[in-house]
Amino acid sequence: MPLSQQIQNHAGDMEVHIATRQESTFPHLSRLCTDFNFQVMQSPAEGCDSFRLTIQEQNQERQITPAFSQLELLESHVCSHLVDILHNYVFDAPAAH
Repeated sequence: MPLSQQIQNHAGDMEVHIATRQESTFPHLSRLCTDFNFQVMQSPAEGCDSFRLTIQEQNQERQITPAFSQLELLESHVCSHLVDILHNYVFDAPAAH
């Protein structure tokens, strides 16, 4: 599945930008990245990519979710934990998994 854009960072991870047309496929990820300061990161790990939701805080990346092997699994996890993720974001608490 083609993604709109991927930008590599210093650690070799790639930031995944969800295209507008994919919003219906990943609506929760799209909303968090568009309306808040979240990023979907893709990491190559032993020949298999992993995807996780992160946020940049004071020039450091904070991981919000565990890593998943597919964007669909990350979207499902975010959907199930959206209230906790946003609560922790708003009140600056560690993310619940």
